[in-house]
Amino acid sequence: MMNFQQMYQMYQQPQAAAAQTAQAQQQLAGYADPQQLQMQAYQQQMMQQQQLQMQQAQQAQQVQQPQEDLIGQEEHITVAGCTHATVGGIVRGNFTVLGENHGRPTYKKDQQVNGLDVQMYYWDERDGPNFCGWWFGPKVGGDQVWAYHPSSTATTPPKTGWKVPYDGPVDQSFVISVNQQGSVLKQQQAMQQQQQQQQQQQAQMYEQQQQQQQAYQQQQQAYQQQQQQEQQQAYQKQQQEQQAQQQAYLQQQRQMQIQQQEMKKQQAAEMQRKTEEMNRKRMEDQKKKAEEMKRAQEENAAAMQVRRVVQKVRMAKEETLALLQQELAEIMQKELAKCGSMQAKVQEECTLCVEQAKLNIEKMKEAKVKEEERKVELAKKLKEAQEK
Repeated sequence: MMNFQQMYQMYQQPQAAAAQTAQAQQQLAGYADPQQLQMQAYQQQMMQQQQLQMQQAQQAQQVQQPQEDLIGQEEHITVAGCTHATVGGIVRGNFTVLGENHGRPTYKKDQQVNGLDVQMYYWDERDGPNFCGWWFGPKVGGDQVWAYHPSSTATTPPKTGWKVPYDGPVDQSFVISVNQQGSVLKQQQAMQQQQQQQQQQQAQMYEQQQQQQQAYQQQQQAYQQQQQQEQQQAYQKQQQEQQAQQQAYLQQQRQMQIQQQEMKKQQAAEMQRKTEEMNRKRMEDQKKKAEEMKRAQEENAAAMQVRRVVQKVRMAKEETLALLQQELAEIMQKELAKCGSMQAKVQEECTLCVEQAKLNIEKMKEAKVKEEERKVELAKKLKEAQEK
């Protein structure tokens, strides 16, 4: 079987050859392109990183040499031995790493037994120290188990020291070892993958060199074309700027004319609006005055109708007063509301005229009584004078 050091040397040989080839090509060309130097620096950096990773992997293998005789970080393992008649047929065979449980790897047998999976896993002390350790069972954490190892410090499966069944004695024939066939196959696949990657990288490097040379030539041609285009563009830009300035001047003149015309329109519209506003206000004033005059005439006419009756009441006699009061009440009901602002004054006149009429009637009565008394007194005096 090829060891790790041989794999590392095989990996370094094509890398060193590629670096020497690139260096020789540079010396023959006699020209150090900056992009090529940058690419070479990148390649050297990648080689250094790969060498460091290989060294770390080698150191990790050395560090992982188990102190408790552990299997180590292996993906493919084999279980052999086991004298138990039932459990032996279940656990013996090849296993492949499946995942992780409680921070440590789990393994699954490559074939099922009686329709059941066969798994190996670690269980920590969460359910008590008696359940802590490595187990064989159909599923992780299941109730059915076939073999048990009590180690709580083993970070990978122990090679020996397994109890079969889980509460029985240690079976010395029960041994876990590395599946050499699976490991070799894995290493060969890794080497093939690395060689393919190296070939792809070399092809990419050659293609990049060709692309860089073509890019340099294209860059020179593009530079010359760019110079010509820039000169032509500068001339065209100058012509365009002159045309743009001329167009801007003409546009400014047209804009000023439009603004002047718009200002004249606004002034004319404002003048027309003011004229229409003045005419409207004048017509409203005239209409208001006419309405006020008409209303005043109507109020005066209504007041005259009432005042005619008021005058008649003032001159009423005792026998006509009641009838004239009735006439006054009727005319007030009909015309008083039409008196408008004169309503209060007319109503006061109506009230005073009745009082004045009554006062006049009383005065007339008193005058009549006095006249009768005067006549009686005069007749008496006349009679006395005749008797003498």
